[in-house]
Amino acid sequence: ANSQEQEQQWRGGGDPEGGVVAIRDSLRAAEADAAALRRELAEAHAAAKAARAVTHTQAEQHRVALAAATAAAVEARTGAASAREKEVSAATALGELRAEARRASAERLVAEEASVNAKDAAAAVAEAAHATAAAAAVAEETRRLRDRDTADTITALRRLLVVAEEGLERAVAAAAEELAGVRRELTSARTEGEESRALATTSEARATAAQDASHTAQARADAAEASERRLLALNKKAATAAGRRGALEEEAFNAAASVVALSRVSTAPVTAVTSADPALVA
Repeated sequence: ANSQEQEQQWRGGGDPEGGVVAIRDSLRAAEADAAALRRELAEAHAAAKAARAVTHTQAEQHRVALAAATAAAVEARTGAASAREKEVSAATALGELRAEARRASAERLVAEEASVNAKDAAAAVAEAAHATAAAAAVAEETRRLRDRDTADTITALRRLLVVAEEGLERAVAAAAEELAGVRRELTSARTEGEESRALATTSEARATAAQDASHTAQARADAAEASERRLLALNKKAATAAGRRGALEEEAFNAAASVVALSRVSTAPVTAVTSADPALVA
């Protein structure tokens, strides 16, 4: 309307017809450029929403086109003073189009970030599920191996106990038998010594033989004492074996208690993982 009024004023003032036509052409060109830019930006916005793949090069091209449109609008303003108001409107529209383009770019970035976050969340859920299954399998295998190893250990300890008991019984029996033999030898040596001393009183000739027999008896007595010392050592060994048996029994009891504790602990990580976040499990 302002342009028409100015045109009428110019006509009333004797403005040449060629100047009015040039102004109209400039306005039409500016409007056509603005409309083309609007269409181009609308197409770019639709393409961004549909494919979510607007590249940096395309955005740069749009900015170059906007800069060219701005330059054209500036040239139009310098060419015709009556087109200033139209140029201001075009600049406002261009600003809105730029804002719309920025919003479209921001929406695209938000959508891409949301897609990446969704993929990361899905990967995290899958990894958590895989880790949970792996932890459960490892815990089950560990428990099974510990149970088997503990059972084997207890069986071996029981066998060692049986062997130790049998060895202890044999050692005690041998010690008792050796002690009986030592006592018999000691009694025999004492008897022979008494007989040797009796023979020594009756005959000097027999004194030498009696002395020899006495020496023999003394040697037997020394051997008997040595055998008695060996018996005492065997008794000490028997006591040591009995103490070892008690230690083995205590070790077997501790091993069984450790198995129970380990079987309880091995199930705890799986429970912690599966109960940590119900959303991840789902």
